[in-house]
Amino acid sequence: MVRKIVKADQITYISEFYKNQNFTNRIQTAYIGRFRGHGDIYRTILNFDLEVFRDSQAFLDQGKPVFLRLNIERNEITKGAIQAGIYRISSAWDAKYVSWDNQPAYPLYPDTTFVIQEKWVGLILININSLVKRWLNGFWPNYGLMIKGNEETDSLVAFSSKIVAGTRSAPVLIQSDE
Repeated sequence: MVRKIVKADQITYISEFYKNQNFTNRIQTAYIGRFRGHGDIYRTILNFDLEVFRDSQAFLDQGKPVFLRLNIERNEITKGAIQAGIYRISSAWDAKYVSWDNQPAYPLYPDTTFVIQEKWVGLILININSLVKRWLNGFWPNYGLMIKGNEETDSLVAFSSKIVAGTRSAPVLIQSDE
């Protein structure tokens, strides 16, 4: 059973090809991965207000999951699958001003990974419970997260980034009792 749903406060993507461009005002879709060759990489950046989970610390300590729900609406993976990574952001950023050239800092290795199969579209749930627990415990400041796809081969993936009436398309955090 779902206990809480939290929408992203900030969401945007950055593009290596458009190094100085900000896409926040035009964003309907957010991208990860490489599009058309070297120098054409995309990353998605999100932030959530986690205060709604403060009263749920006991549930988190019991291992009750918090999932990041994404709606994959475009998938240009042509063979097999890719492993995408979720990285905690370690510096402040503002969706209105961020670009490839001033992207926020993040660690070398992802906090969690997930697999996206070729051509698959639809909803995906990624367990980020340990990341949320560390943010709430003050182990790390909550500057949000970055999602990176395969940046070595052409395999662009797009997520819905806005709420569309009658759909479950926008990125959200979901806390479950199960």
